[in-house]
Amino acid sequence: SSGRMWQQLSQRLFRPSLLTVCATLAALSIAPNALAQTELIGTGNPAIDVAAVQAAIDQGGIVLLKGTFSFTGVAFGSPHRVVTVTNSVRVAGVIDEQGEMPLIVNGERPFFVAAPGADVTFEGLRFQTPQTVGISIASVGELRIANCKFNGLVPGRIGTENVAIAILSSGGPF
Repeated sequence: SSGRMWQQLSQRLFRPSLLTVCATLAALSIAPNALAQTELIGTGNPAIDVAAVQAAIDQGGIVLLKGTFSFTGVAFGSPHRVVTVTNSVRVAGVIDEQGEMPLIVNGERPFFVAAPGADVTFEGLRFQTPQTVGISIASVGELRIANCKFNGLVPGRIGTENVAIAILSSGGPF
Protein backbone atom coordinates (compact mmCIF):
# COMPACT_ATOMS: atom_id res chain seq x y z
CA SER A 1 0.00 0.00 0.00
CA SER A 2 1.04 3.59 -0.55
CA GLY A 3 1.00 4.45 3.18
CA ARG A 4 3.26 1.53 4.06
CA MET A 5 5.61 2.39 1.20
CA TRP A 6 6.06 5.99 2.46
CA GLN A 7 6.50 4.76 6.03
CA GLN A 8 9.35 2.49 4.88
CA LEU A 9 10.84 5.31 2.81
CA SER A 10 10.65 7.74 5.75
CA GLN A 11 12.31 5.25 8.09
CA ARG A 12 15.07 4.64 5.54
CA LEU A 13 15.75 8.34 4.93
CA PHE A 14 15.90 9.41 8.56
CA ARG A 15 17.28 6.32 10.34
CA PRO A 16 21.09 6.13 10.52
CA SER A 17 22.52 3.06 8.84
CA LEU A 18 25.93 1.37 8.79
CA LEU A 19 25.91 0.75 5.04
CA THR A 20 28.63 2.49 3.09
CA VAL A 21 26.71 2.40 -0.16
CA CYS A 22 22.92 1.85 -0.22
CA ALA A 23 20.52 0.47 -2.76
CA THR A 24 18.17 2.67 -4.73
CA LEU A 25 14.57 3.45 -3.91
CA ALA A 26 13.64 1.64 -7.10
CA ALA A 27 14.80 -1.56 -5.46
CA LEU A 28 11.90 -1.11 -3.05
CA SER A 29 9.59 -1.33 -6.11
CA ILE A 30 8.22 2.14 -5.45
CA ALA A 31 8.31 3.34 -9.03
CA PRO A 32 10.43 2.66 -12.09
CA ASN A 33 11.79 6.22 -12.13
CA ALA A 34 12.20 6.75 -8.36
CA LEU A 35 15.13 8.83 -7.19
CA ALA A 36 18.30 6.95 -6.44
CA GLN A 37 19.45 7.00 -2.83
CA THR A 38 23.07 6.54 -1.87
CA GLU A 39 24.41 6.56 1.67
CA LEU A 40 28.11 7.07 2.35
CA ILE A 41 30.11 6.86 5.56
CA GLY A 42 33.27 8.99 5.57
CA THR A 43 36.61 7.25 5.96
CA GLY A 44 38.77 10.30 6.64
CA ASN A 45 40.86 9.32 3.58
CA PRO A 46 40.53 11.89 0.76
CA ALA A 47 41.43 9.33 -1.93
CA ILE A 48 38.37 7.29 -0.95
CA ASP A 49 35.99 10.00 0.29
CA VAL A 50 36.24 12.36 -2.69
CA ALA A 51 35.77 9.61 -5.29
CA ALA A 52 32.79 8.13 -3.42
CA VAL A 53 31.05 11.50 -2.95
CA GLN A 54 31.64 12.52 -6.58
CA ALA A 55 30.27 9.20 -7.87
CA ALA A 56 27.16 9.46 -5.68
CA ILE A 57 26.51 13.07 -6.72
CA ASP A 58 26.99 12.16 -10.39
CA GLN A 59 24.26 9.52 -9.95
CA GLY A 60 21.92 12.23 -8.64
CA GLY A 61 18.89 11.65 -6.47
CA ILE A 62 19.48 11.64 -2.71
CA VAL A 63 23.00 11.41 -1.28
CA LEU A 64 23.14 10.78 2.48
CA LEU A 65 26.45 11.50 4.23
CA LYS A 66 27.49 10.27 7.68
CA GLY A 67 30.77 10.60 9.56
CA THR A 68 33.93 12.50 8.62
CA PHE A 69 34.91 13.09 4.99
CA SER A 70 38.38 14.42 4.24
CA PHE A 71 38.77 16.62 1.18
CA THR A 72 42.34 17.58 2.19
CA GLY A 73 44.80 18.25 -0.63
CA VAL A 74 42.38 17.39 -3.44
CA ALA A 75 41.47 20.09 -5.96
CA PHE A 76 41.25 20.28 -9.73
CA GLY A 77 39.82 22.39 -12.52
CA SER A 78 39.31 26.08 -12.89
CA PRO A 79 38.26 27.35 -10.47
CA HIS A 80 39.84 24.81 -8.14
CA ARG A 81 37.23 22.57 -6.51
CA VAL A 82 36.86 19.11 -5.00
CA VAL A 83 33.39 17.82 -5.93
CA THR A 84 31.46 19.20 -8.90
CA VAL A 85 27.66 19.13 -8.98
CA THR A 86 26.27 19.15 -12.54
CA ASN A 87 22.79 17.68 -12.05
CA SER A 88 19.83 17.65 -9.65
CA VAL A 89 20.79 16.18 -6.29
CA ARG A 90 19.93 16.41 -2.60
CA VAL A 91 22.98 16.09 -0.34
CA ALA A 92 21.85 15.56 3.25
CA GLY A 93 23.60 14.77 6.48
CA VAL A 94 22.72 11.80 8.68
CA ILE A 95 23.24 12.31 12.42
CA ASP A 96 25.72 9.79 13.85
CA GLU A 97 25.53 7.83 17.11
CA GLN A 98 27.08 10.77 19.02
CA GLY A 99 24.43 13.17 17.66
CA GLU A 100 26.86 14.87 15.27
CA MET A 101 26.19 16.07 11.74
CA PRO A 102 28.61 14.79 9.06
CA LEU A 103 31.85 16.73 8.77
CA ILE A 104 33.54 17.83 5.53
CA VAL A 105 37.18 18.60 6.40
CA ASN A 106 39.25 21.04 4.33
CA GLY A 107 39.19 21.17 0.55
CA GLU A 108 39.38 24.10 -1.82
CA ARG A 109 35.73 24.71 -2.75
CA PRO A 110 34.46 21.40 -1.31
CA PHE A 111 31.34 21.69 -3.49
CA PHE A 112 31.19 23.57 -6.80
CA VAL A 113 27.74 23.75 -8.41
CA ALA A 114 27.64 24.18 -12.19
CA ALA A 115 24.16 22.79 -12.90
CA PRO A 116 22.02 25.10 -15.02
CA GLY A 117 18.32 24.33 -14.53
CA ALA A 118 18.96 21.68 -11.83
CA ASP A 119 17.46 21.50 -8.33
CA VAL A 120 20.28 21.25 -5.78
CA THR A 121 19.99 20.95 -2.00
CA PHE A 122 22.62 20.84 0.73
CA GLU A 123 21.33 20.27 4.24
CA GLY A 124 22.65 19.23 7.61
CA LEU A 125 26.38 19.34 6.79
CA ARG A 126 29.33 20.73 8.78
CA PHE A 127 32.33 22.21 6.98
CA GLN A 128 35.68 22.54 8.79
CA THR A 129 38.29 24.93 7.35
CA PRO A 130 37.26 24.91 3.69
CA GLN A 131 39.66 26.93 1.55
CA THR A 132 38.40 29.81 -0.59
CA VAL A 133 34.65 28.92 -0.41
CA GLY A 134 32.56 26.26 1.37
CA ILE A 135 29.94 25.95 -1.37
CA SER A 136 30.46 27.76 -4.68
CA ILE A 137 27.53 28.30 -7.06
CA ALA A 138 28.28 29.04 -10.72
CA SER A 139 24.84 28.08 -12.07
CA VAL A 140 21.74 26.30 -10.78
CA GLY A 141 17.99 26.17 -11.34
CA GLU A 142 16.76 26.04 -7.73
CA LEU A 143 19.07 26.02 -4.73
CA ARG A 144 18.46 25.19 -1.08
CA ILE A 145 21.14 25.31 1.59
CA ALA A 146 19.77 24.62 5.07
CA ASN A 147 21.11 23.80 8.51
CA CYS A 148 24.76 23.77 7.42
CA LYS A 149 27.62 24.96 9.63
CA PHE A 150 30.84 26.52 8.36
CA ASN A 151 33.77 26.58 10.82
CA GLY A 152 37.24 28.01 10.34
CA LEU A 153 36.42 30.75 7.83
CA VAL A 154 35.25 34.34 7.95
CA PRO A 155 31.92 34.88 6.13
CA GLY A 156 31.67 38.06 4.11
CA ARG A 157 35.19 38.30 2.74
CA ILE A 158 35.55 38.60 -1.03
CA GLY A 159 38.17 37.97 -3.69
CA THR A 160 40.59 35.20 -2.83
CA GLU A 161 39.60 35.16 0.85
CA ASN A 162 37.41 32.62 2.61
CA VAL A 163 33.60 32.76 2.45
CA ALA A 164 30.94 30.26 3.45
CA ILE A 165 28.83 30.42 0.27
CA ALA A 166 29.72 32.16 -3.00
CA ILE A 167 27.16 32.71 -5.75
CA LEU A 168 29.08 33.62 -8.88
CA SER A 169 26.19 33.70 -11.33
CA SER A 170 22.84 31.99 -11.18
CA GLY A 171 19.22 32.34 -12.12
CA GLY A 172 17.93 31.18 -8.72
CA PRO A 173 15.56 30.94 -6.98
CA PHE A 174 17.30 30.30 -3.70
